[in-house]
Amino acid sequence: MQNYLKRKMSNIGKRKVFIASQILVKKYKNFIIFYGNFGALKLKCNIPLNIIQKDKTEFSLLPKASALVNKQFKSSWGTFNINFVKLTYGIANLFYLKLRLIGVGFKIFKKQKKAVLKLGFSHRYFTELPFGSVRIRKIRKRPLVFGLKSFDFELLKNVAVFLRSFKKPEPYKGKGFSLIRERLILKEGKKLKN
Repeated sequence: MQNYLKRKMSNIGKRKVFIASQILVKKYKNFIIFYGNFGALKLKCNIPLNIIQKDKTEFSLLPKASALVNKQFKSSWGTFNINFVKLTYGIANLFYLKLRLIGVGFKIFKKQKKAVLKLGFSHRYFTELPFGSVRIRKIRKRPLVFGLKSFDFELLKNVAVFLRSFKKPEPYKGKGFSLIRERLILKEGKKLKN
């Protein structure tokens, strides 16, 4: 039986999870709720797992005996483990994402609870963002570089993609929203005839 368990276990799923000491983890029905410095998050547990807490900072996510027969359990187990680690990291520390906005006169700023985007159109975009959990901070003026902070990584990615949907980088000069580490391949412009 021991060899059977070793063959069927996921390499990522069987890793122990170490969390910060200030995080409180509670299980309620099918949810695991994390309480930390920056807020509370919940993670839905759709797979049959035993969450074993060895001390305040060490967790093991081990399958129930009935789950080992299911073929899809192995991949779901590893994914759940990774999500568990991301949420515990985000609540103890903040995730940070830098965006660049290139273009003459392009601006982004916060007015009350809305983000105002000035992107070279005849009008401004007013969009409501989840500012309770996502913060905007200007880092540099030209080219405009600003950072988004949040304890929820999925929410942070969704906000970045949402902002980018207003003005994607155009292929000739790269005007628009782009991630700092994103590599843009620009097209060559028209050549003049001599």
